[in-house]
Amino acid sequence: MIIGITGVTGNLGRRMVQYLLARIGAADHIRCLVRAIPKQKLSDNRVSYIQGDLSQSHSLEQFANGLDVCVHLASLVSFATAKEYQTVNVAGTALLCEMLMRYAPQCRLVHCSSIAVLRRNQRFTWLNTDYANSKYAGDQVVKNYRLQQGLQANIIYPGLIYGPEDQNFIPTLGRYLKKGVVFFIRGGEQHCPAVFIDDLCELFWQVIAKTPASGRDFIGVGKQEVGVHEFIGELAELMHVHKPSTVVPKWLLMPLAIAMDKLYQLAGKKHAPMISMRSVDLLSINLSPQLVEEFNRDFWAPQMTVHTGLQQSLLWCKERQLL
Repeated sequence: MIIGITGVTGNLGRRMVQYLLARIGAADHIRCLVRAIPKQKLSDNRVSYIQGDLSQSHSLEQFANGLDVCVHLASLVSFATAKEYQTVNVAGTALLCEMLMRYAPQCRLVHCSSIAVLRRNQRFTWLNTDYANSKYAGDQVVKNYRLQQGLQANIIYPGLIYGPEDQNFIPTLGRYLKKGVVFFIRGGEQHCPAVFIDDLCELFWQVIAKTPASGRDFIGVGKQEVGVHEFIGELAELMHVHKPSTVVPKWLLMPLAIAMDKLYQLAGKKHAPMISMRSVDLLSINLSPQLVEEFNRDFWAPQMTVHTGLQQSLLWCKERQLL
């Protein structure tokens, strides 16, 4: 089996390669699409690298040729413009699908989306972030190829990913907690859709190994035993810092968040403001367990508890001086 992976230099991608190497056979192979060949390559001879990106048809041809499975993790998730999101998350996904249909028509695509797609506001569309809109459009590309051209594809909607290799979510949240500037937003009292990274990797592996029917999609979130407020409170306790107590209505913050996002984009900033549409949405997020059950049924279930997962995540961050 030849497994192609895009986005291997991201948090999830790095962990995914490690996770798959522990599970595939000696004759199996992982082919990684990277913008630059890493100076310190993995010593395992089951891993190879193709230099290129999602905008280059010639490198995607090399990458796609002969694949049995393609795990598409590459995505622009950092603060960017709508055009930049469109280029990577939509046009890049479309070109990848096209190359798979040409050079590996029997390949199964496992496409990594986002729960932001499932939570898009259908009525007040101006409340949706450019990131969520781009991920939704990328999903539609995959679904169209699946329906109209017969691409074998499954979509996974991950939640808030934390654990080893997470250099963004927990480290950033931890730094804000240390500064005492974190507050709660109404709506995040229950059903936090965070997921420990190894649980999510296991879901991807199950889709690869069990090959569910094309069109069967999944939501990759944890046990949801706590809300976002309690998740943050647990992190604060483990860090021995002050636990936030202030709760602010979402409707009060969203206009400010929209304005701040626009100002930062106009100024050409490469990082998001502290109060952004995505941060406000994250701190008030609440995903229905019934929706998760409807998608996943008995196919996969997370194993990690929030307490143990946060302990492991903090240990990993502290060992690398990220907190």
